[in-house]
Amino acid sequence: MSNNIQLIENIDLDEFKNNLKFAREDRSITIEQASKILNIHINVLENIENGEFDKLSNDVFTMGHIKTYLNWLGIDPKLINNERKKSDNINLNKKKYKVILPNNLKISKFYISLISLVSFFLIIIIYKNITTIESKTYITIDTKKIKDEVLIDKIETVEFDKKSEAINAPDSLLDKEIEIEDISLNLKEKSISFIYIKAISESWVEIQRYNTEIFVSKILKKGEELKLPYEKDLILVTGNAGGIIIHINDKIINNIGLVGEVKRNISLNYDDLIKFLSK
Repeated sequence: MSNNIQLIENIDLDEFKNNLKFAREDRSITIEQASKILNIHINVLENIENGEFDKLSNDVFTMGHIKTYLNWLGIDPKLINNERKKSDNINLNKKKYKVILPNNLKISKFYISLISLVSFFLIIIIYKNITTIESKTYITIDTKKIKDEVLIDKIETVEFDKKSEAINAPDSLLDKEIEIEDISLNLKEKSISFIYIKAISESWVEIQRYNTEIFVSKILKKGEELKLPYEKDLILVTGNAGGIIIHINDKIINNIGLVGEVKRNISLNYDDLIKFLSK
């Protein structure tokens, strides 16, 4: 994957760097203090301010840092472009192999067509012969044996019906219990309207849709809570997994990772989140 983090067209790099530095110094904050406040490594911030994007890895986590820093400084993050070249977008030239016959085995197209035509007629003739033989085959039927088997089947059917009367009642009750349980699970899933992410220590979080579209990207301060409409396909990325608590319905998930641990691709689907409760 090639690194393509760069400024958009018509933006002067020197002017961009000066604006970043001016915006930070206008807050009377050093780059070291900004690193601690945003929980972003100082080397990343220095590379951003120096315009040395080639030293940054082009991934979702790094782009999250860049967007967070620019938003914090009040600068439009759309000035940064990160067109990523994925290997699955590259059209590979597939080699075509030809079968080369020796000179003594080369056959003209006329003979190939002739052989194919003859083979086709042979198949039709063979098929007709088989059909004729099958139509002339007679099966002798032992009528007495069939009558005896029918009588036995009727007796077994009566006995089976009598046994089923004693068994069917508990089975029907069990089926009803299973149906009620399924309905309650569906109602519980439908009752989820929002999901809450609360920071117990300062944490950077990013919420994605379908693992591609960025829905939210921000730093949550200690005690701050993020309220999101519940969707099954939301994905969480965080730089401080032990610093956040997730509330969904009456469940509290507080063990998705350690303090300062980077976690990616955490599904916010209800069924996936409650699995953390058993860990």
